[in-house]
Amino acid sequence: MPHRNVWACIYTYNRATANQLSRKYGETEILRVLQSYPAKSQHHGHRSGGRGDGENSAATTNRAAAVAYINAHARPLAAVEAKRETKQGGGGRNARQRNQAQNDRLLELIRTVNHLGNLQTQLDAAEPGWRSIRVVKQAYEAKKMSRQVRFPK
Repeated sequence: MPHRNVWACIYTYNRATANQLSRKYGETEILRVLQSYPAKSQHHGHRSGGRGDGENSAATTNRAAAVAYINAHARPLAAVEAKRETKQGGGGRNARQRNQAQNDRLLELIRTVNHLGNLQTQLDAAEPGWRSIRVVKQAYEAKKMSRQVRFPK
């Protein structure tokens, strides 16, 4: 918990600096960095004393050192977000576009082929898992139903 105390002292005594650090790195990243801060057990705030006593000069120096440590070791939010996006497969837009193109190709195949048996074979050849694609399966079922209505057995 000393790392939280360091951050609380920075936030209390250097509010503008703390706000600037929060916008740049985010509090989670700051607390992560402060966990490895070697001087986290040193004094960073006021010592209890008489009313109106001045701030301890060592605490000011320690807070400045902590801020310098944060600036040296923390990753900016943009880098953290980029890393998170790559972990989640950052190319989501390209994957969606590929899937959309594949779906469009299969839907066009459904629109152009008239014989249902031949259609099923062609869909299996184009994409073996076409039945798991909801839009394609719905289009196939609609075509099948319309053929059955027009040409009853």
